[in-house]
Amino acid sequence: MAAKGADCFIEITSKSFFYLEEVKRLEKRYFPASERFDFDSELRRSSTKCYCYVREKHGETVERRLPCVLAYAVYSQAKMKKRINKLCVAHEYRRNGYGTSMLHHVIGQICRNLKEGTIDLWVGVLREHAIRCYLKSNFIPMETVRDYYGPERDAIRMVYAIQP
Repeated sequence: MAAKGADCFIEITSKSFFYLEEVKRLEKRYFPASERFDFDSELRRSSTKCYCYVREKHGETVERRLPCVLAYAVYSQAKMKKRINKLCVAHEYRRNGYGTSMLHHVIGQICRNLKEGTIDLWVGVLREHAIRCYLKSNFIPMETVRDYYGPERDAIRMVYAIQP
């Protein structure tokens, strides 16, 4: 389960240089070029938000503490459409609850001022752990699209109903 100690969520903006660079590094490490998010241009839009899950990482001395990005998520919201565009957990932190914590944080941010509506996302059909995480968080599979991410890379569209 996700530890509480020095862990926190931080909103990333185009001016959050250190965290933004760490998020971009993870994006490059885990996503093919065709699926990489253009953080520099997208984060300039007021409708796009990015949060990262950060842990203070202790160096050799107490004075030398570096933040470590465990996970990040990007979402966008227009008048009628709320979408989680990305949710990524660094490999070494997977299956410890960080993805679920990140997902719940983002859902909370989206739902803060909403009484009703839906949030959707797309997930690759082979990403079984991610699909289980979304199902546990009350996302409902709505459709499967063949070759969504490219040849033989199908995806499922999942929807979360915002409850009043």
